[in-house]
Amino acid sequence: MRLMNMNPILLASYDYEMTATRLQQDLSASGIDCVVEKVPKTSAYDAMIDHSSFCFAVYVDHEDYTQAKEILKQFNATRDEETPWCPKCGSHEVTKTVVHHDLTNCIFPFFRRL
Repeated sequence: MRLMNMNPILLASYDYEMTATRLQQDLSASGIDCVVEKVPKTSAYDAMIDHSSFCFAVYVDHEDYTQAKEILKQFNATRDEETPWCPKCGSHEVTKTVVHHDLTNCIFPFFRRL
């Protein structure tokens, strides 16, 4: 179903298209029409943190919103480990930080830079 032919309401938005597509598949399997669109992020802060100015929004018809919310709860509860999400709050807006330590000074203190 096209977004123009329905009374759309935002169900969820994701940083990863794969996550939005999986939700779309679950909704379609339950008979709920939905649309996934690439939309600009609403906050410059979000865009700066994620280095992306877009996210993937999942829209459903206003009439199907209550049923879609229940499917969304199940979807979030059974999400695969490969899909990043916060286990404390359930948010999909997470970032990965890689910290590199220079252990040269700890292991070989005599190689310290002067």
